[in-house]
Amino acid sequence: MLLNIDGRFAYLAMTKTGSTSVENAIRRHCHVMFTRHHRATHMPAHHFERFLRPWLDESGIADIDTVCQLRHPVDWLESWWRYRTRPGDWEPEVSTDGIDFARFAEEFVAGEDRPYLRLHRPQSFLCDAGGRLLVDIVFRFEDMDLFSGFLSDRLGRAVKIERHNASPRRRARLSRPLRARLEAHFAPELEIWESGTARSATLPGRAGRRASA
Repeated sequence: MLLNIDGRFAYLAMTKTGSTSVENAIRRHCHVMFTRHHRATHMPAHHFERFLRPWLDESGIADIDTVCQLRHPVDWLESWWRYRTRPGDWEPEVSTDGIDFARFAEEFVAGEDRPYLRLHRPQSFLCDAGGRLLVDIVFRFEDMDLFSGFLSDRLGRAVKIERHNASPRRRARLSRPLRARLEAHFAPELEIWESGTARSATLPGRAGRRASA
């Protein structure tokens, strides 16, 4: 989580959405940073709203927009499968080496208890327990230039996001029926990705949205 007070935004770093690249691009411009440990780096929206929003409001830092990127959920899952081909030495049990994507996807949808499937789905990052979207502004991961434009506008300087921490390349194949099952499983995420994501780099903040409501 990276917070820029002057730009009135907090970047929430969802996994497998290029968050390392975004952090490297903007960290020197941010006033508060939760990084260097996955539980801090990938703070979900409900933790921000429960713990940080009240502190910010009491500190006179109101109207902070939470912003994040959402990857197409099937691609998000595939990225995890590729990433875990080469896990760190400290977590060999999560390796997907020798497991094709079809098996990985089938087991994920079925809720199998495998170490390599222990993932927090995007909905749990974006929404509260009832499925209500908590993040103020969501950009598609696939619209990186649009997101760069948003950051540039809020920071008042050009922001260039360079790619870091790329996953190994692997061939992923899914049958049409299996992909349909996977998309049905990810229906909440797909609804946000298709109709709840930003289409402009310059968007009104919380104060502006409240005034026009």
